[in-house]
Amino acid sequence: NTVQEVNLATGESRLVITFASRPNPTPVGPPQLEAVPSGIRAFAGRLLVPQLTGFPFPPGFAQVLSVGTTGDSYTFIDGLTMAIDVLPRTLTSLYTLEFSTDPLNGGPGRLQLFTFPGPTSQVLATDLITPAGMARDEVTGDLFVTSFATGTIVRVPIL
Repeated sequence: NTVQEVNLATGESRLVITFASRPNPTPVGPPQLEAVPSGIRAFAGRLLVPQLTGFPFPPGFAQVLSVGTTGDSYTFIDGLTMAIDVLPRTLTSLYTLEFSTDPLNGGPGRLQLFTFPGPTSQVLATDLITPAGMARDEVTGDLFVTSFATGTIVRVPIL
């Protein structure tokens, strides 16, 4: 549950941040939930790190953190359930991908577009099967989402 900076020339690493566990807001599962960072993307001179939390994956408890190179961090987006990936679109908008919106009942994943300031969100897809990552076609703007369970890549047209 850390971010480390690695010097590619020397192989030496430096700890940037360790993500703390958070109190479990539910009566189910352990008293503390792991942070479970699930990806990392550069954005506006900082790092965006989605976190999906540990079991029981409380709805609305996952988040995307913004992390600076000195280890400072703040919640950039909250209210997610199982944040698995984040992808900047512009300096004022980005996509979030969730592995599931109801993991204990096999619920589908969700793709959203967040626009800042605000943020405001727009749901783009709610029927994704165990999405694990995404990439954007720079020509069409469409997103390609990988599926962990099916081993497929789904094109999500973006209008």
